[in-house]
Amino acid sequence: SLKYKKPDKEFVNISVFAKINSDNMFELIFSDDGIGIRPDEKEKIFDRFYRSDEARSNVRNGSGIGLTLVKQIVIRHNGKISAIGDTGKGLTIVLQLPITAIKEID
Repeated sequence: SLKYKKPDKEFVNISVFAKINSDNMFELIFSDDGIGIRPDEKEKIFDRFYRSDEARSNVRNGSGIGLTLVKQIVIRHNGKISAIGDTGKGLTIVLQLPITAIKEID
């Protein structure tokens, strides 16, 4: 999020929510108010080495495999991952993981 923030912003607002959805899966929702993505990129951003724009082509800012690795880990845990966003309107990543056990903490 910080790498891809809008150039005129000093910081990025990042929100994290956790909930149990209707499919009885634990959801982690990460949202930022950065530059966002085009609608046609919602699946591509999980592809290895994918970079959505010229600003992201600078190798110094990362290798382009972060979301690919996250997707592989989530899938191996029988989960799901998706992206929601639009150009200039930030990005939301939703991770869904199956609940295998619930333990109350006293």
